Amino acid sequence: MESKPIIFRNSKARFAFLRLFAALPVACCGVMLSDPTCTPAERVASWCGIVMFGSCEAFFLWMYLDRRARIIIDSEGVFDRLLGLGRIPWTEILGARLEFMGEDAMVCLELRDPQEWIARLPARHRFLAPANQAIGFSQFNLIISNLDAAPEQVFALIKGHLRHSND
Repeated sequence: MESKPIIFRNSKARFAFLRLFAALPVACCGVMLSDPTCTPAERVASWCGIVMFGSCEAFFLWMYLDRRARIIIDSEGVFDRLLGLGRIPWTEILGARLEFMGEDAMVCLELRDPQEWIARLPARHRFLAPANQAIGFSQFNLIISNLDAAPEQVFALIKGHLRHSND
């Protein structure tokens, strides 16, 4: 099944909303700091809020502006930039399932030789792989809720490629 690569990027709408959601507390903390009756404890809390929510705002802005491919699905396999494994060939994927944690969606992949792939994971992901599995997910999860496509659409493409590669 030779196909043109399908590229998914970060959802601009989702990260615009998250930026607004993070900017509001920053503004509120700034207003609180400008109040002359603000106590020292309130000033400390306001600065903590500005640092914390300002950091979130900076991260969401970066994700909003980042136009690199997040997930690429093609005839060779699936690539998820955030997972840090490079392309996973279809022949290495035994199965996939769509899971939700609240509103966040992920595709849980079952790989042919998990230990080989765990060794390739970046350290932060290697540390999280057993924890993900312990709470009912896979060791290898593609986070698809912040993409410019519906999670069900991404999952359907993956399942379609898997069906074809297992024929």
